[in-house]
Amino acid sequence: MTRDTPSLPRALHRLREALALDQPPIADADLLRQFRESRDPAAFESLVRRHGPGVMSACRKVLSDDADVEDAFQAAFLILLRDGRSIRKGASVGSWLYGVAHRVALKARAARRRRTHVESRAPARESTTHDLSWPEACAILHEELDRLPDKYRLPVMLCYLEGLARDEAARRLGVSLNAVRNRLERGRARLRDRLARRGIALSAGLLATVTGSAAALVPTSLVRATSSAVLRPSARVATLAATVLGAGTIKIAMGLTLVAALLIGAGLRAGPTPKVSPSKEMPAKDAAKKVAPKADDDTPETLDVKGRVLDPNGKPVKGAKLWLVLEPTAVRRTAPGPSVVATTDADGAFAFTEKGDGRRRHWANGAQLVTTADGFGAAWAAAKMAKDKPLELKLVQDEPINGRILTLEGKPIAGVRIRVLEVSVPAGPDLSNLLAELKANARPIHEIHVKYFDYQRRLFETGGVLPGQPEATVTDRDGRFRLTGLGGERLVQLRIDGPTVATVEHSVLTRAMPSMTVLEDPGDRRYGQQTYYGSTFDFAAEPTQPFEGVVTDRETSKPLAGVTVRAALQWYEVKAVTDASGKYRLTGLPPGPHEMIAIPAPDQPYHRMAATGGEKASQKTAALDFALTRGHWVTGKLINLRTNKPEADAPIWYFPLADEPAYLSVPGSHAWSREPTTYTNSDGTFRVVAFSCRGAIVANGWSGDYITAEQRPLQGDAESLDRGTNNAGTLSTSPAAYLGSYHAAAIVNVDSKKPKDCTITLDPGMTASVKLLDPDGKPLMGAGAGGLASWSLWEKDLAAEVKVRQYNPDRPRALLFLHQEKGLGKLLEPKKGDAGPWEVTLEPVGTATGRLVDTDSKPLANAVLQIHYRLPGHDAWTPSFVHQEARTDEKGIFRLSNLVGGVLYSLRYSTERGGARSRHYEHVRLKAGETKDLGDVKPRGE
Repeated sequence: MTRDTPSLPRALHRLREALALDQPPIADADLLRQFRESRDPAAFESLVRRHGPGVMSACRKVLSDDADVEDAFQAAFLILLRDGRSIRKGASVGSWLYGVAHRVALKARAARRRRTHVESRAPARESTTHDLSWPEACAILHEELDRLPDKYRLPVMLCYLEGLARDEAARRLGVSLNAVRNRLERGRARLRDRLARRGIALSAGLLATVTGSAAALVPTSLVRATSSAVLRPSARVATLAATVLGAGTIKIAMGLTLVAALLIGAGLRAGPTPKVSPSKEMPAKDAAKKVAPKADDDTPETLDVKGRVLDPNGKPVKGAKLWLVLEPTAVRRTAPGPSVVATTDADGAFAFTEKGDGRRRHWANGAQLVTTADGFGAAWAAAKMAKDKPLELKLVQDEPINGRILTLEGKPIAGVRIRVLEVSVPAGPDLSNLLAELKANARPIHEIHVKYFDYQRRLFETGGVLPGQPEATVTDRDGRFRLTGLGGERLVQLRIDGPTVATVEHSVLTRAMPSMTVLEDPGDRRYGQQTYYGSTFDFAAEPTQPFEGVVTDRETSKPLAGVTVRAALQWYEVKAVTDASGKYRLTGLPPGPHEMIAIPAPDQPYHRMAATGGEKASQKTAALDFALTRGHWVTGKLINLRTNKPEADAPIWYFPLADEPAYLSVPGSHAWSREPTTYTNSDGTFRVVAFSCRGAIVANGWSGDYITAEQRPLQGDAESLDRGTNNAGTLSTSPAAYLGSYHAAAIVNVDSKKPKDCTITLDPGMTASVKLLDPDGKPLMGAGAGGLASWSLWEKDLAAEVKVRQYNPDRPRALLFLHQEKGLGKLLEPKKGDAGPWEVTLEPVGTATGRLVDTDSKPLANAVLQIHYRLPGHDAWTPSFVHQEARTDEKGIFRLSNLVGGVLYSLRYSTERGGARSRHYEHVRLKAGETKDLGDVKPRGE
């Protein structure tokens, strides 16, 4: 495997696929015009192919590191994408690009020197990047990818490799948006740490080696990677492009969901960037007065519940406990952990009332009622199911989990903690169908999980232990432990930690079975594999390398108490808090170099700080101190624009702009973290520690019933932004803020000599109505729709008149309607200012047929196809739930019906044989009622 391969955005393989079609020779002027007018990806790729050698030459004259060269190469073409209109003559594209590439390379070299200078001040550690040959390093990278748990690998695949936005990935996985954020962070950190302890730094240079190879000066793979990366750049590429001020108005599309070791973007807009203008919504006091208050019943509801608990045979159970779990997927819990609210009588009956006094208005949303009894497995249901009729909960037969924790040498370990994080009940009577699909390995594991484990079938550990479970079970002197009450034929997620072992999480199936390991994606083993343990198993735990140190004030050297020190991007898994002497001790990390972050308490006026410590293959305590730098307080208030009422307990994030000197000059300032900086108080007020420069404050409302920030103007000091440093979807902060994941965003320009206060508004938007009609003009019941709310993915079985929530007429979004049984659909694209109501007449859907074949034109039988769609104005692909069972027949023939006219669909399939990978993908857009034969769909090269 050579190093002449694409850089980071392509190295993880499944970023948004650009069409790979060769074009006949066309003049630069014509290609540039075609690109300007239609954003034709084939035209752009032709420009990359034609001028790539010159751009590569310009980069290599300045840079020696291959990763920097490829980042600069992509940044040059990113600038062409965003600033191509400044080229007055099409014939000058080559020379213009060469000059841009040279300037970008100079910036990259300066950034490399800055990084080297900063790293030289960190604790000395062994240089390991070049100890191994590149083939060996690649092999180790594949091994560590294989070892990532499914829980973390799936969000990485969906958000980074499939190109889904985080909210879309959350709905596909059936978890909360916050869970996806956390798992993305932890997955990336785990991969980086695993490689680090084996002596390898996770860099763009290393990741560049994992995909294909080519012999050309500019590999075809890099050409295609660049064509994709300009629409979805890495943070380094986007930052490089943003720093080249001489290139004109650079409208960078830095759509990053998270920025850390794997700098991969998601959810960008390819269209022109609207001119930044200051929002008139901040301060919001005057604005709120101009908006008529919306009728809003703030009275918290009362939860009246009654029902019965039965055993597996349907007989009443006396003495069963009823637990109420509130806010099971909350970003920040304000309710206590699970509590016993009732106990069944001799008839198995129970009843209780929970009043909403003193609770938030939506306190009962998502509440779960759980029942436990000795000798049985727990049962649960949504508490609101008991609103209209008595609730019946049926306990299940139990299947205890018996495990043993061993050292890598096979010796038992006493004192290891085992904690239950989650229990899931599969669709169907037991695990048989799930296991059959896992063994068949015909589709990616995440698709199988989505099919069998929906939200209502899952019980989460949040804000306290799972009902009926201990705080933790500790292994005995033989390393053994036993868990009961979880029920048989279920999927259980366990966390294993202790003073001498590295913290891990594993999946256990409560069935007597041997451990089973399957590929995460049968078409690409780079996605790793997932191991499922049976109800009796042994696990060999890695040892831990403890960290100890002192946290002090940089100016006074006084110790700071109450500061949280944690492994970067693993804040709720491995952390410690400093004592009165500023000292901490942290265990749970495997041996090797680790980036650590010191996070001050909310009332401490210090910036977060990152530092690196630890040694390869060492279990000796690593010393790592932090000297925190004081910052400047920014105060504010978060309110509802329509009612002027404060939003309590809302998460607030502060991010500085990426290139601000006042930010870059602070030691360890790149302490990237996606956990909230703080939360609002009961009156909506908050304060954050900021750098004396420009930054952004973003927020989410607790209820989620608000327009997303990308659908609203920026608030605050938006006029202070440099022209072209943001687009409609992303702010070029550190890390980049993808506005589709927040409800409000405000720019703050902080002067260290002046206090800063701001009021930020949340807008619930308006509700519009849509009346659905069949071709005869009659009301149509039973259709499904996508996009009815800001974060909604797909809603089905709708009435003939539906409501569009969190809608902003000034920035309308496209809506998709489909009646699957009747074969009718329609794409609605409201114009700006159109607030409805609308009457939508659904039309006959289209059908696409074809044959899936390999490179030798042999049919691929019984292949499971992945179908995604993308609506106008959206940048991420959305999984098509109505096509989840699409597959070829024994002759490789497929038939895709229910394709709505005007919607762009993508067909995908991957195979891997003998280590060689091939990917099939085909994009299709049909007219209403059209049937199209796609012919033979062959794999396309990497």
